[in-house]
Amino acid sequence: MWSQIDTVETFVSPHWLFPRPALTSCDYLQVSFFKEDYMEIPILEKIKQVWQKWDLRFLMLVSLLLQTTLIAFAFLRKRTGNKVVILLIWVAYLLADWVAAVAIGLISSSQGSPCGHPDENKDLLPFWAAFLLLHLGGPDSITSFSLEDNELWLRHLLGFILQVVAAAYLFFESLPNKLWIPTTLIFIAGTIKYAERTCALYMASSDRFGGSVLPEPDPGSEYEKVAQRFSAMKKGNLPIRVEIVPEPKRRLWGSKYSVSESVVMDERLLLQTAYGIFDTFKGLIVGHIFSSREREVSRDFFLKRNAQDAFKLIEFELSFMYEVLHTKLAVTRCRLGYLFRVMSFTSELVAFLFFTLMKEHEHRKSDDSITYLLLIGAIILDVVSFIRLIFSDWTVISLKNRWGELVAAFVMKRKRWSGSVSQGSFIHYCLSCRSIRLEHFLVSLGIGDFVDNLVMAMSWSSRKIEDYVLEFIFEELKEKSKGAEDVKAGEMLCSQGRAGAFLKESGHGEMSWSIEHFQYAESLLLWHIASSLCYYRDSESDEDVTDRELCKLLSNYIFYLLVMKPTMLAPVAGNWQLVFQDSCAETKRFFRKSDVLHDLNACEKLLLVNTIGRSTAVKGGKSKSVLFDACILAKQLLELEQSRWKLMCKVWVELMSYAAINCRPTVHAEQPSRGGELLTFIWLMMTHLGLGKQYHEQVSLGKMKMIVGK
Repeated sequence: MWSQIDTVETFVSPHWLFPRPALTSCDYLQVSFFKEDYMEIPILEKIKQVWQKWDLRFLMLVSLLLQTTLIAFAFLRKRTGNKVVILLIWVAYLLADWVAAVAIGLISSSQGSPCGHPDENKDLLPFWAAFLLLHLGGPDSITSFSLEDNELWLRHLLGFILQVVAAAYLFFESLPNKLWIPTTLIFIAGTIKYAERTCALYMASSDRFGGSVLPEPDPGSEYEKVAQRFSAMKKGNLPIRVEIVPEPKRRLWGSKYSVSESVVMDERLLLQTAYGIFDTFKGLIVGHIFSSREREVSRDFFLKRNAQDAFKLIEFELSFMYEVLHTKLAVTRCRLGYLFRVMSFTSELVAFLFFTLMKEHEHRKSDDSITYLLLIGAIILDVVSFIRLIFSDWTVISLKNRWGELVAAFVMKRKRWSGSVSQGSFIHYCLSCRSIRLEHFLVSLGIGDFVDNLVMAMSWSSRKIEDYVLEFIFEELKEKSKGAEDVKAGEMLCSQGRAGAFLKESGHGEMSWSIEHFQYAESLLLWHIASSLCYYRDSESDEDVTDRELCKLLSNYIFYLLVMKPTMLAPVAGNWQLVFQDSCAETKRFFRKSDVLHDLNACEKLLLVNTIGRSTAVKGGKSKSVLFDACILAKQLLELEQSRWKLMCKVWVELMSYAAINCRPTVHAEQPSRGGELLTFIWLMMTHLGLGKQYHEQVSLGKMKMIVGK
């Protein structure tokens, strides 16, 4: 009786081990798939037969569809922050490997045919297995979805070995095989593609990437030989004079491309210059510490730039970072890579010709159609990848002739990041919250936090970053850089209390309590609420409307990062969750009691509160809410008749720069694959302007030169 049960029946326990309970209708539905002893349902049996016939064919088509999806959308990752597009790429990336691996497993277990026809697919199945190696190799535009995927290169290497061995075993088991020539060719192409992906993951892993950023070993002059010569000359009573010769000011080390010092730069020159800078500073990702000489060269260069050119350089640099970490370009952009690419494409093309010219196919028409789809799909995907490689930034920096100018004319029009920032408002979020009864009900079900996150995710908006925003930020960072003549000064200008010091220096020391008496996350939320209160109080007809909109954009952006991307602010956020929940609770309570309906009404009600003193003085220090502290700050700001918004914008740049420079480099390196973040641009800009902690003071007196004679 039990011998009739399929392998899937192993999930049903033998009756001699465990007593079998009475079967329900659901049990009959399940067991009827695997056991003839039980009642069979004709419809389900028919579905089972159709699935057994088409399961492998379906998976082959799905695998091809996933590859097409990845090559069509993966390159958009760095150009858009659209959550739907990112989700689509993520799902396709995860499913692509899983579907291909399952399909190879089905081919292995079928031993010739999954459809009950032993000889019908004997030649074709190994051919399909070779295509699955191609799919496991993936497109050039995505090798990893996140930096953590690169660290799993060893697992991919093991998978590569096992899948190649499995495909080879299936092929040898099928011999003699009428399709042995096209199968061999596709097997070669698939092995090359899969090896490229594994190699790209290895090269982007932290250990390998960290080692690649180091310069060539430099032992320096032979110290013992110089000392011996000096001693010999002294013993010979020769007149010796020692001079210290200053070392020449070097360009950025490690760069194959010189960095242009031209003040006026076109976009092609900017791109080539950006690669030289990236080649030097890519060690930032792995925490490399740079010398004061490198700091000086970079700082001098960026101080000569305008805001548009400076941010365009950063945009190019982050684009190179993304492609090195998440695509195959680091592998394919070498002579061996080009050779393998030609071999792979030629193999696919010749395999297609062989399969087409074979007059007798002993396969079903549907199987032949699927095979043609796989062949044509592989060729088209390779052609698309090759065209993108030609019209890429890497081609522009490599070609100096007229052809390079033609490619540049097309390439330079592309976006390399989203060019926008997400926006969120604390007051708007608290107003959109549910009733207290519904809140208690959802909390009792254990889904209160989930619904909160869903509501917040739906409430975010996005705003395009205008040129005046970048210009203001760059000018503020340049002013900070001009005051950082050495490494120590560059570190001091990025300290947490810098915003408070700025308020005192600008003659507004009465507001410095909002920075000095709070942790960083508390100050951020306090200033965000105060900025919102001032924004809705002021009229849009004010003269400083540009600064007003800029302040709102920066304030809402930082609030979005605090709530939705806390990892970017984790090193400085402190007890952010406690501050947020207490402030939310107090704000919701106030709005319910005051019968507030919309944002403007909420701000008016808050500003009418008689704030007699700081929150801690009134209700103690147990609650971390900063709501009414923000009201106090807003009233102080509203008392300023002139340059209120300019002052607030400057404070926000100080707060953002502190967050940017203290965020972990690996977190910044993740952002280009998700549309980019303004905070990452600020981090890289500050680094190039000599601000931050990634430099060390290098004391060099120059080289000693011995001169014989008077």
